[in-house]
Amino acid sequence: MTPATQPDQLLNALNWRYATKAFDTMALPVPLWEALQESLRLAPSSYGLQPWKFFVITDPAVRAKLRPVSWNQSQITDASHLVVIARRTEITEDDVNAFFNQMVSERQANATVLEPYRQMMIGGVVKGKDAAGQREWAARQCDIAWVSLLTSAAVLGVDTCAIEGLDAASI
Repeated sequence: MTPATQPDQLLNALNWRYATKAFDTMALPVPLWEALQESLRLAPSSYGLQPWKFFVITDPAVRAKLRPVSWNQSQITDASHLVVIARRTEITEDDVNAFFNQMVSERQANATVLEPYRQMMIGGVVKGKDAAGQREWAARQCDIAWVSLLTSAAVLGVDTCAIEGLDAASI
């Protein structure tokens, strides 16, 4: 196996990374942003269900409204890109079926062979969790996505700052 990145390069990037407290307002070069955006799309999740939606907030007026409900942190308005990761509040059997059908189609797989996997997803996430359990599971999946984004950014030498939560009731 030949690694794409050498271990020392990875560790140097991770050691370099920190929670940036002040950004200049210079935009990221397009190729860097496109790679980071793709890293979000490729982020792993349990079962592969990816119970999230990513919002890239570019409108300065919207960012200005978000800043006070995000502990008035300057990163909200000053960062080149503001990514909000929203979790699903409910996972249904229809959601699992849509994912399953997409997976079967993309992989040109035999649905009958993969049916136990579909049943496992339904039993584990849809029927195996109450509403609060589904929301908690989805929140943990979002954690995986943002950590994937932060790690990708570190490898590319892009400053980031994770800000968890906001007072959604105030929006």
